[in-house]
Amino acid sequence: MSIRRVIVEVLVIAGVLTGVLGAVSVYSLDKLLDSDEAAERAVAALAEPEVREFIGENVVQQIVSANPDFLGAQILLEQIVSAAIAAPAFRPIYEAAIRDLHRTLILGELDTLSVQLSDMVLIVRTQAAVLSPDVSAQIPDDLTDMLIEIQSHPLIADAAQISNDIRVLAFVLPLLSLLAFCAAILLSRDRLQAWVRVGLGVMVIGLLLLVGEAAAGTLFPLAFEGEEERGVASAIWRAFAGDISLWGLVLAAFGVIVVVAVWWTREPSDAAARLGKLRRFMEPPAGKLPRLLWVSVWILIGGLLIFDWQGVVQVIAVLSGAVLIANALAELLRMITPEQIADAALSEVPAGRPGLRGMLNVVAAGVAVIAVIAGGYFFIERSGGSGVASATFDSAFDPACNGHVLLCERSLDNITTAATHNSMSSAEGGFTLSNHSRGIIPQLDAGYRGLMIDLHYGIASERSRLVVTDIAPPTEEERQAMIEQLGAAAVSSAEELRRRNLAADGVKDIYMCHVMCELGAVLFSGELELIRDWLEQNPREVLLIIIEDHVAPQDIEAAFESAGLVQYTHTQALGEQWPTLLEMIDSGRRLVVMAEKDTGGVPWYHDAFTFVQETPYSFQKVEDFDCAPNRGSADSPLFMVNHWVTPALAGAGAIANSAAVLEERIADCREVRGLVPNILGVDFYAEGDAPAVAAKLNGILEENSKE
Repeated sequence: MSIRRVIVEVLVIAGVLTGVLGAVSVYSLDKLLDSDEAAERAVAALAEPEVREFIGENVVQQIVSANPDFLGAQILLEQIVSAAIAAPAFRPIYEAAIRDLHRTLILGELDTLSVQLSDMVLIVRTQAAVLSPDVSAQIPDDLTDMLIEIQSHPLIADAAQISNDIRVLAFVLPLLSLLAFCAAILLSRDRLQAWVRVGLGVMVIGLLLLVGEAAAGTLFPLAFEGEEERGVASAIWRAFAGDISLWGLVLAAFGVIVVVAVWWTREPSDAAARLGKLRRFMEPPAGKLPRLLWVSVWILIGGLLIFDWQGVVQVIAVLSGAVLIANALAELLRMITPEQIADAALSEVPAGRPGLRGMLNVVAAGVAVIAVIAGGYFFIERSGGSGVASATFDSAFDPACNGHVLLCERSLDNITTAATHNSMSSAEGGFTLSNHSRGIIPQLDAGYRGLMIDLHYGIASERSRLVVTDIAPPTEEERQAMIEQLGAAAVSSAEELRRRNLAADGVKDIYMCHVMCELGAVLFSGELELIRDWLEQNPREVLLIIIEDHVAPQDIEAAFESAGLVQYTHTQALGEQWPTLLEMIDSGRRLVVMAEKDTGGVPWYHDAFTFVQETPYSFQKVEDFDCAPNRGSADSPLFMVNHWVTPALAGAGAIANSAAVLEERIADCREVRGLVPNILGVDFYAEGDAPAVAAKLNGILEENSKE
């Protein structure tokens, strides 16, 4: 072996070693040393039950230490704290605490590792108000410093220096790896062969990252004592270091691409010739065992295309991208590699192995053709084949209106529309006391065509990312009304959250909140854009939105204009006949919007209780439902039945939304008011039978929909 070849081999090995260490350093810099990224990953770790349980136990210990009287109610307190940690409202508090901790740690100002959750007690009190008002009342107001000590370690004191070292290594090591690989190529007599070595080296880097992450993920928890601590350590490792495996896969794939590109430089770049060899790949081979293997592979591919074609398309798309990159890289190598080197390399290929290159060409051609098939599947998905992402395509030939042909010739005042109360208030949207499990678009997808939303001005806190309500201190009467809806503990907790997090430099905007944004908020503009997209994808649907407005009508008008929704709004004059659903669909004006308080003279923004008469809306239990007149006048053209229990509890919602209870309530309203509901509003949309009951009132059976 010549000295030059030894040097090349050493350079490749050096490139691999510095590449592995450099990748780890860059990953640490990007994922671990950035405070925002670290906080997001800490929140992701909350998905692990071990982490939630660990935090909950520490919080309970803090509360019990502050008030020993809780010892007798510790089991109940653990349930309350567990619910509080699982609530989406806890996430921004936890994220802000981790971010503050991380920044302080990196600056070298800590000698112990702990998480301060100063607002956690307020979330606990809010949850306690729902599960046990007596326990909530006993939690002291001044219990604001919740310290969770993770673990002390000598490395913590050196965290700032370690972080600085990583920053340097993240720059130096990848550069050294790149220089080593470049030097190996330049010094090699056969540069194409050197490119193969470099490609294999990059592939080895990826494989070492994969193996290293798996090994470290196994060994890291062993540094902790006790099963609980090890479970938490394992969960944290997955949240913070799990993506190293993805980096390894990407690097290994890139190494393979480089090797394939070098192989392709030895062949003509005639794409038609490569595609022509696909026939060999498609034909069954000779011999029973190879043929059996061939049959098994194609059965597997066919089954995957039938049962998980979207996943197959995604894999094919990735492979197709790799093929395109390899082709481009092969041509680049042709340009930068002297022709005589390519000829010499080609002449060194053993004469007895000509089939290897042909096989590679066949595989490449197969992947290329499969990419065309993938494009066809992608087109099918976008144009109707999946039945999900192609609503616009399907709807163009759908004669139904709001899901039923028989509704097309009827108007809004002549049908029953299932609607959701506090539509924005969902658990997945981060509302502490939510009315629904999921948000507005899933509600629409479930068949609801009426939305009742509340709008407030809110300010996003720069510190905790909580949204606080931008309102003047309420009057005592207004505050008492809040307490009646949410409970005293929830109101006082929200007020304290507002006091702590209100920032003068926060961003003010319109949010969908129920009473107080501190208990949950969704940006109005974002939801309007989602509703616009849904209307575009479902051109045969008519929607009704009723807004409890604590926002100026001009600002609401501007939000609708910005979202591109004004083009869909319908303007209805009082006393005039409503258009049919089909007429609204044909005109494109199929969105009816109403305000409970102030329309501001906006033509399409109707006064709700000029057009709507309703029932009462505050019932503590199902047995309290009645149909007495409430807001609106007896000659208002639309009748709304408010059918929910306050406070919103899923168990009560499931009972209230059952067909038996709904039909009994509707029968009572027919007797008392002489009216059939045009709007049937419920909480917990996913529970019960509201859409089915509405369809029955419309004279349509669910199984006959769209016929």
